[in-house]
Amino acid sequence: MAVSFGIAKIISEHPSYNYGLALPFVIVFYLLNSANTYVVPFFEFDIGIELSAILKIFLVIGCYITFVLFLLFSSALSLFVKNSKLHLGWPIFTAVASLLTLVFKDENPLFGMLFGLTAIIYLAVSRLDNGSLSVVLIQGVFGFFSIFCFVTGILWLNESFVFVDIISSLFGFESIAKDSVKVGAFMLIVLGYSVFYSVFKAGELLSSESSA
Repeated sequence: MAVSFGIAKIISEHPSYNYGLALPFVIVFYLLNSANTYVVPFFEFDIGIELSAILKIFLVIGCYITFVLFLLFSSALSLFVKNSKLHLGWPIFTAVASLLTLVFKDENPLFGMLFGLTAIIYLAVSRLDNGSLSVVLIQGVFGFFSIFCFVTGILWLNESFVFVDIISSLFGFESIAKDSVKVGAFMLIVLGYSVFYSVFKAGELLSSESSA
C-alpha cells in the first residue's frame, strides 16, 4: 500500500510519486547537515545562506534522480546480454567510478558504493548471466539497503542512534547534527520505502519485458 500522506489516490499510486517520495526528506536532512555557504571562485564572494541552500536543493535533486535512474538502468543490464558483450562497459564504468569516489571521498556522498559493490559482484559472475542476473543483484543489494533504512530510521525514532557513521558517510558528512536526527529518522523510513518501490518496480518491468 502506497504511503499517501492524505494525498489523492490517483497521485499516490503514480510511479513518479513513489520514486520521489523521499526526496523532500532527503533535501531537508542534507540542508540541516550542510551549513557551509558557496563562494564564487576568483572573486571570493560568499553568495549567502539562502542562495547556497537553493543551489544545494538542485544538487540533491540531481543526485536523487541519478540514483533512481542508476538503479533502474542497472536492473535492466541483463537484457543486453544476448545482444552484445559491450554491456560489460556499464558495470566496469560503475565499479571504477565508485572506487574513485571512495578514494576522493572528501565530502562526497558514498551512495555510489552501493552500485560499485553490485557492479563488482556482477563482473565476477557475469558468465552465469542468463538474462536476469542484474535484476537479482539489484534486488538483493538494494532490497537489503531498503531494510537497513527502515530499521535504522525506526531505531532513531526510538532514540537508539546506531549506524550514524555509515549514514554520515553515505551523505558525505563529517558528522550528523543533533537537530537533524528526528528528520533523519523519517527520511530513512521513507527512503527505505522509495528504494523498495524502485526495486520492486524494476523487477516488475523486467518481468513484463522478458515475457513480451
